[in-house]
Amino acid sequence: MEEKKASSLPDAVFGAPKDFAALFPAVIKAMPQFSAQTLPAGVTKSQFNRLTNAFMDPLHPEIERTIPRWKWLRRQNFQATCRHVIRMADCMVRFPGFGELGAEDRNLLMWYVFLHDLGKRGSKSKRKDPRDPFHPFGSAAAIVELLMFWFDTEKLSPEKHKILLTLKSAIETAFVWNKDWGIEFPDNSKLPTIFSLLRQVLPDDNMWSIMIRLTLLHQGVTVKPSAPAFSPLTDAEMRLYLTKGFLRYKTICDTCDEMSYKHLQPATWKAYIDMYSTAHAKIVARLGLC
Repeated sequence: MEEKKASSLPDAVFGAPKDFAALFPAVIKAMPQFSAQTLPAGVTKSQFNRLTNAFMDPLHPEIERTIPRWKWLRRQNFQATCRHVIRMADCMVRFPGFGELGAEDRNLLMWYVFLHDLGKRGSKSKRKDPRDPFHPFGSAAAIVELLMFWFDTEKLSPEKHKILLTLKSAIETAFVWNKDWGIEFPDNSKLPTIFSLLRQVLPDDNMWSIMIRLTLLHQGVTVKPSAPAFSPLTDAEMRLYLTKGFLRYKTICDTCDEMSYKHLQPATWKAYIDMYSTAHAKIVARLGLC
């Protein structure tokens, strides 16, 4: 993973919680029950959705106490994104080798699961497509807003608070209008400004900085030709924003994201780990990333 200092969250500046397991004990306790769930043969997608909803219902209050926007997320697409997050969390704790990762890496990855789609809207496009092309940027802005919600304002300087407000606005307005879809697409040309503002508040090795960047770029690289990125990064942009360590995180996150949609289909971890790790390794080799 990316090289980090002993503590990647400077508590003297951020009053933000950093221990996922301590803040979400009910979620941590419940995940093995979800993982152990044996789906009856022939279960339909709608039946599985009802099963997931029933599993999530007692967890909502705990999640909303720390992530207030979760209540808004539940109203989007009939809780589809919330179900995806829970299923992705299940995939993350079952990811081969997850238990052998360092505590900070496990912590970052679990936070990422619950925050990476935090700004995902219900269907807004004139295509009636349930996807939200702008949601990587919308979710990154929601994470910045969440960090400000957690801040101990007595310890946060007015200057840094102003920078965070500017950062949130810069992310929210970094879009181009796609006439075909009738909806916003991410505008990668605004990333230099966004990353510059982010670095004024958080160093690159900070857990929240890594998470915001993972979220911004989580659909920026096309791996499957059948599912091209809405706003793919150019080679020049990948050289600026990607590293080998960053792509190791991205391989785990992208694999678990993909696997979260495969509960009703026969699928193997190896196939998807190989797909993403191979694609990311080719980027490293082709662009000479370090």
